[in-house]
Amino acid sequence: MLAAARGYREAELAAATGLLEMAVEWASMHEPTQAGVPAATWWEAGRSISIAGAGAPLIAEYAVAEFAAAVGMSTDQGRSLIGQGLDLAYRLPNTWDLLHEGKVPAWRARRFADLTRSLTKDAAGFVDDQISAVAGKVSWAGLDRLVTEAARRYLPQTMDDPAEAEAEVGRDRRGVAVRTDQAGLDGVVPVEAYLSVEDALDFEHAVQAGAEQLKTAGSTDSLDGRRATAVGEMARDQLALDLAQPDPSADEPASFAGSGRVRRPRDPVVLYLHLSEDAVTGRVGELERLGQVGRCENTRSPVTAETIRSWCGAPGARVVVKPVIDLRAHVRVEQYEIPTGSSSGSICVM
Repeated sequence: MLAAARGYREAELAAATGLLEMAVEWASMHEPTQAGVPAATWWEAGRSISIAGAGAPLIAEYAVAEFAAAVGMSTDQGRSLIGQGLDLAYRLPNTWDLLHEGKVPAWRARRFADLTRSLTKDAAGFVDDQISAVAGKVSWAGLDRLVTEAARRYLPQTMDDPAEAEAEVGRDRRGVAVRTDQAGLDGVVPVEAYLSVEDALDFEHAVQAGAEQLKTAGSTDSLDGRRATAVGEMARDQLALDLAQPDPSADEPASFAGSGRVRRPRDPVVLYLHLSEDAVTGRVGELERLGQVGRCENTRSPVTAETIRSWCGAPGARVVVKPVIDLRAHVRVEQYEIPTGSSSGSICVM
């Protein structure tokens, strides 16, 4: 029975791969080369967009409906399947090969195609190269981070005006939103915050400590409940304080007026950063500079070279540089990227 079940499963995977192959073949036979034959598109945000990413061929709209009907799908389902197949065959060749080798299931490959569709062909190729060794195992969170990094690396290619690219890179995304208009019947209000990494790490440390103190004091709330209460306590405590003008001769803001309390010195925040030599030395052009990306090991996420430089140049920052020797052939996608032909280093900022 187990052998039979395994056989059925293998047949199912092979059939899913075969269906994608037939979708691509059908599309190649029905490119809208004649005048007056519309290409299949999606209608999104008031505009028409191709069913596959940049660099993939088009398919006639009528051919999508025929294919979908033949395999028992709705037209939209057929449009999605064909678009995913075209993305894999023309924009993600490594994943396409792994699919045929049985190392990546069709459902995962199709998801890769969806996540990379908004990227340029070069950016999609970058993602494809990075995940080819672990395509069957990489987490969705890891893939999302890699897609974000690819978009950042190839940002200048997507904008005609370098000033526009510079403005996009320099845009301050930090902010805090308290959604009082979305308060639930239980009196709970969602709060959304975008913080710098160092502030986020400090905030997480404070919330963890507050939740632990509440537990020690006898709170029977859940961990999430104690964390939420800790945030409220932090807010009330801070609002009760009036910030005094800091002493210019002091290293830290000295005290809070009217409270008698001295501000606790900030705990050191240690960031483990990885950056290529070109990004450190600046031996690149203006547009290439905008595409330089490093990685913050604390959050396992890509971060711009400009941001890393700002962290290293912050007052009081202590920078320790540790070279990484000969790892260019052993890049781990979940940790850091090393551009071809460049050495790399690990930067510890405290």
